Amino acid sequence: MQTTPEPVSPAERRGRLLKVLGVGFGLAVIIGNTIGAGIFRAPGEIAGHLPNVWLFLGVWVVGRLYALLGAI
Repeated sequence: MQTTPEPVSPAERRGRLLKVLGVGFGLAVIIGNTIGAGIFRAPGEIAGHLPNVWLFLGVWVVGRLYALLGAI
């Protein structure tokens, strides 16, 4: 025989992951946030070290090709 779960107040739910999402989802969000922060921050630092716009674009294209080959 199934019993219905007791209602949980909003104060008790605060600070918890939804059970549907779980730990895997939480880890994916943390890893994605870390990678995303690096993607947004790194190009500005690299552009600051390179003297020419075309050199920056060339490095960017080479990096894209490297990532594509790594994914293949």
